[in-house]
Amino acid sequence: MTTATLTEVQRLVDQLTPLEQAQLMEYLTPRLVRALVELPLPQANDLQRALPSEWQTLFALGDSLPDAEHELSLTQAVMEMRR
Repeated sequence: MTTATLTEVQRLVDQLTPLEQAQLMEYLTPRLVRALVELPLPQANDLQRALPSEWQTLFALGDSLPDAEHELSLTQAVMEMRR
């Protein structure tokens, strides 16, 4: 079995349809959860440095990918739930 690089995998993912990308996320999610559970907890200083850019990325993705024109984006839905 050959080993693919991250760049190669990203190129392949870009070729998938949105539905196939969603199915890939469904496949990867349990693996990611297991990997995250096994990670050591970060120190508070590490969180303060990492979270702002990570949240900005998440919100940018949420804003750019609404499910449908009449539905809220991920960011909008989260903001509505917080009110």
